[in-house]
Order: sequence, then structure tokens, then C-alpha cells
Amino acid sequence: MKTTPKYFVAMSLFLAMGLNAAVLGGCAAGDQAKVLYSNDASQQTQLRWIPVQDGLAYADTIAALDDGSSREFFVVKVDPHLFEFKIYNNTDQSSAKSLKEIHDEQGSVLTFNGAFFDTKFKAMGLLQDSSSTYHKLIQSELMDGVFEVANNVPANGTQESDTQQNTQAAGPAGAQLAQLFQLKDAPKDPTAFMIQNGPALIDPAGNNLMQKDTEKGAGRTALGIDQNSNVILVVLHQTLVNSDNALSLYQFAHVLKTNPLFAPLGLHSVINLDGGPSTGLVVGGEYLPEMNNVQNAVIVVPRTQPL
Repeated sequence: MKTTPKYFVAMSLFLAMGLNAAVLGGCAAGDQAKVLYSNDASQQTQLRWIPVQDGLAYADTIAALDDGSSREFFVVKVDPHLFEFKIYNNTDQSSAKSLKEIHDEQGSVLTFNGAFFDTKFKAMGLLQDSSSTYHKLIQSELMDGVFEVANNVPANGTQESDTQQNTQAAGPAGAQLAQLFQLKDAPKDPTAFMIQNGPALIDPAGNNLMQKDTEKGAGRTALGIDQNSNVILVVLHQTLVNSDNALSLYQFAHVLKTNPLFAPLGLHSVINLDGGPSTGLVVGGEYLPEMNNVQNAVIVVPRTQPL
């Protein structure tokens, strides 16, 4: 979310050089960056999942929008029964590691940008995983949701929660491990992964929450749940050579709910994460590089024992 002088310097250098290896894929072997609007992301009528390992797959696709334009989306599907979500906290901007560096260092199978941070390079809302609480919950109209992935379930297969009926509402049965909570209902579970951000785009009942279009386009990152209880990551990645790959939050939510590529997923409980120059991910040998190093990142690793 934060735009720093480093970003403008990077832009100037890129324009002066003509090409940026990190954006165009001219990296060393093993550090390959994804080229967006490439031939392997041709417009499709359905998502074509590329498996990484059991319970983890991604799809790279160009979707036709209602106005006749197209955008490229990178989508990752994670089975939360098989994978644990964790927070990586960059404590200092000067020594902050890139998503690729974090991914390689932590042995992650999926790494992506997390939640908002301020101009002092400090997290702005709740960040927690099974090992630590990095920032406490705050009351904020903008950051109106908490996305949780639990790390344990009772023997009956349903997560114990006073707000379970409210959060699951008309959502699909069995979506116990991953849930989206309103701030007032945020659970107190020190063992769970929790990330606070917003706005919430689609509620647990599958209703689109974005009613007004600001028409401010940007790169986007969203985390939600599909009808099969998988955690779904959707990234709309901008680069300096693909600056039109952007949408407003209203447009983004509309696409996730109604576009023929996304509608079959039955997405619900979708929350907006940090976007713009923070947007990036690493999965299955693919790297969509962030323009700015981020304060916090989400890493996904195999569970020691599946739930």
C-alpha cells in the first residue's frame, strides 16, 4: 500500500534502461519472473489448474470483462487441511527481503504479499499465526475483516466458535478451517492464522459487498474461500510494462462474483489485501515480483500432520 521514494527511483531506472529483468523474466535460473500477458495465459472459458502438489494448484488466465477489455489473473487454490498459513514479518525497511527471498529462505510452497502497513513500515492491523502475534486487532472502517485459517478442529469436524453460524451463514457446508469474520466477531484463538485487512469484498453468504465504484484502478490481491472449502488467492498483477492490468475494488469484486471464469468457484468470504506496488507472489516456479518490498508476507507450508 505504501509508495516510497525507492519505488519512484526504481521506475526511473526501469524507464532509463528500457527493460527490467525482474519484470520481464531475465533473471538467473531459479529466479524466473513471470511475464504477464504472455502466450501461455491466453483467454480461456474456464480456469485450467496446474498442480504443484496434492492440495495446491494455480491457474494463469486472461479474462474478458463486460466492457470488452481483458485482464490477466493469477489464481492459487490451497487445501487448508493440508497446508498451514503463516506470517513473515519484515521488521525493518532497509533490510526487508523480497517475496522470492522469503519464499526460498522459509521453504514455502506459496508466498504472497499480506496486509496494509504504514509509512513507518509498521503493520496496521491484526497479524497472527501459530507462533506469534505480530500486531493486535484494531478498529478500522477500512480494515473491516479478519480472515482466519484455523490450525486445529475438534473431533466432530467443526470449529468451535460463538460466531460460526453468523460467519458461515449461507456459505457452503464444511468451510470450517477458513473463515472471514467481521471485526466485532473476530475470534480469540492464539493457534490460528489471522490477517486483518479490507475492505471485505464478498461476505460469507456470497453477497457482493462493494456497492460503489471509486473508479480507482490498481493491482489487486484478494483471499477468499471457494465452494469446496479451498482457500483461494486471486492476484491482479501490474507491472511497468503492463500498467493497464488494474481494476477498481468494485470492478474486482464484480469479476470475482460474476465473471464466467470465477463464478463456478462459488467464492465467498473474500477480503482485499494490500495491492498496488505491493502485489506479488511466488508459487510453483512462478514469480510475480512486487514493485516494493512489503512489511509482511503470507507464507504457506505443508502441515506436519493433515487435519
